[in-house]
Amino acid sequence: MNKHGIRLISFILALFSFIMIFQNLMNDQQQLPLGTTEQLVLNIAETGTTKEQLISELDNITNKHNATLVKVVIPSDEYKNKKDIIYFGDEKPKSSDIIIDNDNIKWLDSSLEGKLISSKDIGNRPLYGNYAVKGNQNFKQDIENWANDNGITIQWLRKVSFIKSLYYNLVHNGVGNVILTVLLLFISVLLTWFISHSKGRSIRLLSGVDIKKIHIEDTLTLSKMFISSYLISLIAFWIYIGITNDFKQITLLLSKDIITLLVLVVISALISFGISMIVKPKTEHLAKREIPFKKFRMLSIGTRIMSIILALLIVPSTITSAYILQQLYSAMIGAGIYYMTWVLKNKNLFGQFAWAVNIPLIIALIFTPTLVGKWKGMYKLNLRGYVLAVIGRALVVIAGYMGSVPLMMAFTALAALGQGPWQGDM
Repeated sequence: MNKHGIRLISFILALFSFIMIFQNLMNDQQQLPLGTTEQLVLNIAETGTTKEQLISELDNITNKHNATLVKVVIPSDEYKNKKDIIYFGDEKPKSSDIIIDNDNIKWLDSSLEGKLISSKDIGNRPLYGNYAVKGNQNFKQDIENWANDNGITIQWLRKVSFIKSLYYNLVHNGVGNVILTVLLLFISVLLTWFISHSKGRSIRLLSGVDIKKIHIEDTLTLSKMFISSYLISLIAFWIYIGITNDFKQITLLLSKDIITLLVLVVISALISFGISMIVKPKTEHLAKREIPFKKFRMLSIGTRIMSIILALLIVPSTITSAYILQQLYSAMIGAGIYYMTWVLKNKNLFGQFAWAVNIPLIIALIFTPTLVGKWKGMYKLNLRGYVLAVIGRALVVIAGYMGSVPLMMAFTALAALGQGPWQGDM
């Protein structure tokens, strides 16, 4: 049973880690496309120079330094599902972080499309706003001089440090909250595994096996379990991306996903080895025919403390997010036709989502009396129903981030199955 628990939790931990990496790559691709490394904001409200002259000067500066200067723009008539990239200079920028085929952009966000457009064809698109750049210090100095000469305000955006970015992604992001929670579960199931194998570890020590060898062997045994789950999770995630978007997009994820996989393996192995070291069998325990439950108890208390800290970190943002999601859900029920027509771009989906809610709800209500009798009361049924509903709603949000309507519908049905029993028995 422990083996299955470790494999399942490892699979979930890896899956949500890959989803978080995908979210970050998707955001980076839209903020810093085509290999750019920095962002700046231009305010041209007070300039007296014509738009054509400003564009020409930016083109010349870009050509002079062989730099990259691009601007992601959203067409006013298709702001929901289109983002174009305007590039300055004579040469089209090339990069391996985005797929462009005949000037057609395939974003990682499957709900978006766009075109790569020369600054000469900018048309009525605005010049003010955010730009992404890549160039040396002389290029940046020329950009600042150009802005000063034309009465333009320029602001360079600071890069967010890795530590701050990691903190934000784990604490203020729903996917990151799941990762932290599952990591605690992972530690708990490892503790359970070591408790169930403590007798065997003591026997191995008694038979003359070196304690270091016991640590290494047990760490390798556990590593085989979670590494296989991590690989299965990665392959499943890549297949999903390929089916819902394009298999070519996997090449954009490859390096980051492999690094994430290696980090997960190293962290998991270190946790396993650390627990093994803490609860190692000793000769004095063998002499007294005891298992080191005191150390297991200390680790259990440590896990509880970590859970409390985690709760204190994520509860404020979770409450806010839950309130927002509740309002969004209520708005969707009350204005479903609007939501399906203008957000999901298909008014016929309203009926399909209604079926996805009501059919599972009816099925759950039919079986509610039987389940109440089987579990001898409503408590266990309500608890499991709540858990299933929460998981279903969370997966709906994740599917929405991925832009997959079929998955949104499937997880809506899953959540409705969880809602049914506690609606019926109340």
